[in-house]
Amino acid sequence: MRLRKYGGIVNINAAHLNHKTVLPSGRQEGFFARMNWRTYYGHRNRLDAVKTHCSPWTEAVIIAEFLVFIACAYGMQFLPGKRKQGRYIAQMLREALRDGYKGTLGKNEKYSPN
Repeated sequence: MRLRKYGGIVNINAAHLNHKTVLPSGRQEGFFARMNWRTYYGHRNRLDAVKTHCSPWTEAVIIAEFLVFIACAYGMQFLPGKRKQGRYIAQMLREALRDGYKGTLGKNEKYSPN
């Protein structure tokens, strides 16, 4: 977003990216099992970008997606052994929704790798 002062968003449909990554093998964890501190920043920044660059309808769809994920996290709390994880995910997504909607960006000490 620091580039915003130099110009707008440019979409290059013909671009090809080569990340040179290896596909994971074996059994993979589920979507919610992979949520961690990175999820907070990704969801928060996505909502902020959608609010800035997209229509109100798109913003409403993203908020609805947040609400579905939060509801699923609450549902996780009824599964044996998933209560703590579900509580963490629900709180994290609620805070990402709040911060993204208010435009509160930057580092959040609660969600950091260290």
